[in-house]
Amino acid sequence: FYSVALFSFFYFSYFKMPKEFSGIVMEQVIFNVNSAIICYDMFGKCIYINKVAEQIFEISKSEDKNFLVESYLMRWKRVYPNFDKEIRTDDDYFVIDGEIHTFKGELRPLKDSKDRLIGYFIKLDDRTNELKALEKEEYLATHDSLTGLLNQESFFKKAHEILLEDLEVQRYMV
Repeated sequence: FYSVALFSFFYFSYFKMPKEFSGIVMEQVIFNVNSAIICYDMFGKCIYINKVAEQIFEISKSEDKNFLVESYLMRWKRVYPNFDKEIRTDDDYFVIDGEIHTFKGELRPLKDSKDRLIGYFIKLDDRTNELKALEKEEYLATHDSLTGLLNQESFFKKAHEILLEDLEVQRYMV
């Protein structure tokens, strides 16, 4: 009895539990990540989409997610017909809750251990807050904080650009 119990304990603790645990961990990571994640089979059929991706594509429980999500993969495949490695893009736009969001995209082919294509993986990262922060930083660097007008350096730079646009036109300032 003790040898069977010891063997069972050894089997479950070294073989069964780590596989189940790693599967649960991977599922939770993908489910709770802040990026949109979409997985496709080798024929372009959507096999997984996380909550963030459902929000981006405005998919409710009653709608057919496959049409919207699979057409998105087809759009990538039209732009990059013969890709074999990871492809990254910037500035893909989606409307979420009435606001335009900017996403950085990544498309990867999924391959097995023999380097055969088994599917595709798309990850979309929201860059909206990052771009808004850069825009605000740029505004603060070029405008006066009290008046909201161009600061001295930005004013001279803009005036110089305008003067160089057409050298034949006479201009004056008031």
